Amino acid sequence: MSWVSRWSVSRLGKAQSCQRLIYLDAIMNYRARFSTSSAIQGTLTHVGVLEHYHKKNRPLRVDEIQGGLDEAMNKVANKQDSPVELTDRIKAEAYTRGYIEWADKEGDGSSAMSDDYVVICIEQEWTAVINDVRFTGIFDMVRYIPETQTYQIFELKTTSRKEALDVSSSYWRDLTYSNQPIVYAVALETMLDDENHPIQNMIPDDAPRNLWNQAELEFVYHIINTTKSKPGQKKTVRKRKSETEEEFAARKEENQETLDEWAEKVVEQYKSDMTKYFEHKFILLPWEIERKWDEIIDIIYMTNSSKHFPRNTGSCGDFGGCAFRKVCSGDEKLETSDRLIKKDVRDDIKLAEF
Repeated sequence: MSWVSRWSVSRLGKAQSCQRLIYLDAIMNYRARFSTSSAIQGTLTHVGVLEHYHKKNRPLRVDEIQGGLDEAMNKVANKQDSPVELTDRIKAEAYTRGYIEWADKEGDGSSAMSDDYVVICIEQEWTAVINDVRFTGIFDMVRYIPETQTYQIFELKTTSRKEALDVSSSYWRDLTYSNQPIVYAVALETMLDDENHPIQNMIPDDAPRNLWNQAELEFVYHIINTTKSKPGQKKTVRKRKSETEEEFAARKEENQETLDEWAEKVVEQYKSDMTKYFEHKFILLPWEIERKWDEIIDIIYMTNSSKHFPRNTGSCGDFGGCAFRKVCSGDEKLETSDRLIKKDVRDDIKLAEF
């Protein structure tokens, strides 16, 4: 029996982390009702950045960025039936506006179209059947470079971890050999190998379709280092000996940043400081993919042949703290928890037709 009929990178991570988590998430089909602040910032930033690439030959105007983020923010709010914090929306605008300048100046992601590469797809949902297992995902962007016969898969990530800006850190040792590059590489290979797949219409006629023997595959990560900043005091103030508590409180209130003042400061920080953005790329070799792919298939087999889906109590703090923690401890019931909600079948990722 196949408990989970559709797999994604997210589901693979959950299955590796805790079998009870994949059971509650993918089989019982429950999810956290509310998104975390960092997740919302990531979602909104993806909207802004990928719209930048859709414009192809010109940078987005500020009003276009703001309009797209407002629309995305309303969608998130409607999905969780709760408003999105304006600070998350403002941070996403700062990240997007800074990223556009960085990508055009320093990153391998210029908004200008070039004869040096062909953009195959942007923000493209996909589905692929590999080894009789159905996988789904979203390509942030795929490009082809004719001169080197190289396909590039781009992935945008937002993270507050400072080590993400250091390619020698454990962050990159873990991410480089994570499931996503492997799954996305094998999915692209499957699409290129299928002469009837719609992706064939997006690739130059003379581009090789054999990903391993005729072409190279490069995975490109673009990192945005996020901030935990929020409106605060404009400068340090201390209580004077002659002040009453009420006078001191009034002076602190006068010294407090307004939301607009803070927003202007954060946007300017991200537009001027290019060290908050980072690019890392690496070639995926066939033998590496084959070895890791066997592990992925084992994860799927282990899950689909499980009988009891045991808890892994060492992973309760993963993913920012497991949404099902109180269910597992018996403090809440799955069906009545205010913090959980039954998923729509398309919640995790839309079932793509490409």
